[in-house]
Amino acid sequence: MNIVKDFSRSQSLYSGQFHRAVKKGDVQTLALVKSGFSQISSDELNSINEKWYGRASTWIYIGYYLEFLLVGIALVGAVILWVSLWNQRLRREVRKKTQELLHEKELLNITLQSIGDGVVATGIDGAITLLNPTARRMTGWEDDALGEKFTTVLRLINEETEQPVSSPIERVLETGEIVGLANHTALVNRMGEKTPIADGAAPIRDENGTIYGVVMVFRDVTQEKEQREKIEYIMSHDSMTGLYNRWYMEEELSRYDHEEKGSCALIMGDLNGLKLVNDAFGHYEGDRFIREIAAILESSSGPHDVVCRWGGDEFLILMPGAGAADAEQLIERILARCSEKSDETLQLSIALGYAIKKEPGERIHDVLREAEQLTYRRKLMIEKSFRSSVINALLATLAAKSEETEEHAERLQHYCGLIGKILGISTKELDEMSLFAMLHDIGKVGINDAILQKPGALSDEEWLEMKKHPEIGFRIAQNNVDLAPISEYILSHHERWDGSGYPRGLRGEEIPVLARILAVVDAFDAMTNDRIYSNPISREAAAEEILRCAGTQFDPVIARLFVEQVLGL
Repeated sequence: MNIVKDFSRSQSLYSGQFHRAVKKGDVQTLALVKSGFSQISSDELNSINEKWYGRASTWIYIGYYLEFLLVGIALVGAVILWVSLWNQRLRREVRKKTQELLHEKELLNITLQSIGDGVVATGIDGAITLLNPTARRMTGWEDDALGEKFTTVLRLINEETEQPVSSPIERVLETGEIVGLANHTALVNRMGEKTPIADGAAPIRDENGTIYGVVMVFRDVTQEKEQREKIEYIMSHDSMTGLYNRWYMEEELSRYDHEEKGSCALIMGDLNGLKLVNDAFGHYEGDRFIREIAAILESSSGPHDVVCRWGGDEFLILMPGAGAADAEQLIERILARCSEKSDETLQLSIALGYAIKKEPGERIHDVLREAEQLTYRRKLMIEKSFRSSVINALLATLAAKSEETEEHAERLQHYCGLIGKILGISTKELDEMSLFAMLHDIGKVGINDAILQKPGALSDEEWLEMKKHPEIGFRIAQNNVDLAPISEYILSHHERWDGSGYPRGLRGEEIPVLARILAVVDAFDAMTNDRIYSNPISREAAAEEILRCAGTQFDPVIARLFVEQVLGL
C-alpha cells in the first residue's frame, strides 16, 4: 500500500533512523500505526524491521562508523602534516636567523677590525676584554692587554698640563651614563708617546638593563688639532709678518676695558718711507721692508709683550704691567737694531711713540690715541732727515745698478746750468735743474739689473720694461717733499720734440723746458763717454748728431744754442 516509506539520509532531518508515514489525512491508519508500535517491544520492532528491510540496516551503521573513522584518520593525518610543515618552516626560520646572526657577527668583527677609531671593551671589573687593531696600534698593546686593568692600558693625561685625567670608563662604571672625554686629553702609549684623542665611553647592558661592561671608542685628533690650530693662527696673525693682527690686538685691548687689568704701555710704530720704497724698488722690496721691521719689533720685545701689525705700515706693541721707563728702553732697542740692519739699498726707519695706562678706569682707546699722536709728531720730526737718507740710498743703488755715476751727474749739472743761464731761467729753476740733472734717471732703480747692464740691443720686451723708468722716477719724486717740484721733469725727460717720445707722447713746448735742456745734454754725454752698449765718439761727431736730430728729437733752439754757444763748435 506504500504507507511506509524509507527516506534517504539526504532527505531526512533524522539521518541514520527509520521513518514511517501514512497517507496525508488518513488519521485512522496513523492512529492504528502509533497504537501498534507502542504495544510491541524493541526486539519485536527489530524483527519487523528485518522482515521489512532485511539486514541492510546493520551495514548502514557500519558505514557510518567507517565514515567517522576515516574522517578521524584524515584529521589526524592533516594535523600530522601541518605539524610537519610547521616544523620545517621553523627549521628554515632558525637556519635563516642563525645565518643572519653569523653575518652580523662577521660584519661586527670586520667593522671592529677595519674601523679607524680605537675600540676597547672592559668587564664590570674594569679588566680589558677587547682591543681592536686601531686601539692596539694607538696603545702599543697586543693580546697581553686582555685581562689587564684599563688604567694600565689606557693612560690618559691633560695635553697641556700633562697631569693624569680620570678615564671615561671609570666614570661610566660609577655613574652608568655615557661619558665624553675632556678637552685636551692625550693618550700615552706603551712607549711613552702622546697622541691627542677625542670621543668617550658608554655602558654595555644586558636585556634587563644591568651593566656588565663598558665600551670606549676614541680616535686620533692630531690632524683635526693641527687644522684647528692653523685656522686659529690664520684668524689671529698677519700673513706677511707672522705677527698678531689687528683683530687679535683689539680683543686683547678690550680686556683692559672689561676686565680687571693692571697698568700697561702701548707703543705705536709708523714706518718711514714705505711708499717710497714701493715706488722705487717695487712691492717685493716694500714687503721685505715690512718684514724686517716686524722681525726687529718682535725680537726686541719681551716674552709677555704682544706685537701686532696694526695697519699697512703701522705696528702696535702692548706691554702688560709696563711703565714709561720700560717703553722708552724698548724704543731705544728697536731704533738701535733698525740702524744695525739698514744698508745702502734699504733704510729701516720707524717713528715710535708711546702712552701709559695707569688707572683702572682709564679707557684703553684713549691711551692708544695718545700713543698715535706722539708717534705722528715724531714722524714729522725725523721725516726730512729720513728723506735725505733715502735719496742717498737711491743714488747709491742707481750707481751700483747702472752707469749713472757721480761724474756723469756733475757733467749734466754743468752743461744744463750753462744752457739755463743763457736762456735766462730763474734761480729757482736753476736749483731745480741741478737736482733734476742728478736724479733724472732715479726710476732706473726699479728696472731689472740684467736690462740695465745688457751690452747689446734690448729686445722689444726689455725695451718696454726700460721705458717704465720715467714713471717710476715720477712716483718716487712725488712721494718726497723735496723732490716733488722736479717730478714732472723726471716724467718728461724722454719726450721728443716731434711727439714720438715716451711715456706721454708730448710734443714741442708741451715738454717742460728743463726736460728739453736735459734731453740734449744727456744725449751728448752718452755719445762722448763709454757705455755698455756703445763706444764713445768725438765731441764734433756728437755735436753733428745733435744738430741732425734738432727739430725731431730735440728742441731746435736749445740744440743749436748748446752746440754753438756752450760747445763753441
